[in-house]
Amino acid sequence: MGTIHVADALTGLSIVGGEPVVAALVDRRRFGWPDPRTDGNFPAFRSTGLFEPVALPIRGAYDGYGRVDPDPGQAAVALACAMTGHADWESFAAAAFDRKGGVRYEGHGPAAQVLGDGEHDEPVALGTAFFRPASWERLVALGRGRLTREADVAAVMSAMADIRGRAAAGDRKASIQHCGVLDLTQRHPYVTADGGSVRLPRLACALDYFEGGSEVSRGFAEWLSGKGGRLGFSLLDGDALDGVRPILEGLHDLQAMSEGLRKAGRVLLPSPSTSQDLNHESATEMAFGALVDAAGCLMANFDDEPHDAHLDDLEALAARAEAIREALAARIEAARQAPPAP
Repeated sequence: MGTIHVADALTGLSIVGGEPVVAALVDRRRFGWPDPRTDGNFPAFRSTGLFEPVALPIRGAYDGYGRVDPDPGQAAVALACAMTGHADWESFAAAAFDRKGGVRYEGHGPAAQVLGDGEHDEPVALGTAFFRPASWERLVALGRGRLTREADVAAVMSAMADIRGRAAAGDRKASIQHCGVLDLTQRHPYVTADGGSVRLPRLACALDYFEGGSEVSRGFAEWLSGKGGRLGFSLLDGDALDGVRPILEGLHDLQAMSEGLRKAGRVLLPSPSTSQDLNHESATEMAFGALVDAAGCLMANFDDEPHDAHLDDLEALAARAEAIREALAARIEAARQAPPAP
């Protein structure tokens, strides 16, 4: 069997074996309203209305056969293996991406239940949304807006450290908070043991359930907030808090991905195969058409409501289009001056 290409989940451009990618593992949404199994033909009002992430983003290379070959040393990989009871990525991948196989959660919460579904006991195979690193960075930047991952993670970890200290001192309420450590509200500042306060960012609600599609699947959220995921009881043990940072960073990225897709008018879906065809010319044609349409929309905005902000948008678009033209012209000129191939 030959290799297959997959489409970038944002741009649609073919990704070939060996290319670096960011992979989001997904499963069908199975809870809440609207029910994706019966109402999937109606417009989704969240980008995760049909599929939800079931793991943290994984960086690696596309293997040419529909899977990601992860870079070493990632917390996301260790968690994916731990939550499904697999010793290593090879074992996890062999089950998770096998249509006749599949994986189930192990340990706390939805033990022996299918990922994302508490009604059945059969394993489920996972899908993967692949992104080129540049696409991923644009997407999460769009989703974050003015938010800063480093500051948000630091704020949540500060509250978690305070919870941990209070629990160690015998505070019963703090011990309960350990069970669902991200079950904190951003509507009110977190009050610390010494009377101070921490203004919690949206990251504090990363594991919340949202009607119509959550930023992580319900099963993944329950598992993470339990013992296995190291966001719950195990914060009481040793130096576990140090291992929480990459988890929070990954959750922040998933939140940004979800919001970025929403702003871009997209939904989260497994990447389709482009077989063995490179669709770069076709996808470029579609992207150029979208650019022309976007320019028309910006000009219409100015016509409807003339003011400098809309002109600034048009000038920015014109400058970016000119930069693309200059880069292409330089590449073409260099190619024409290069000696002919033997």
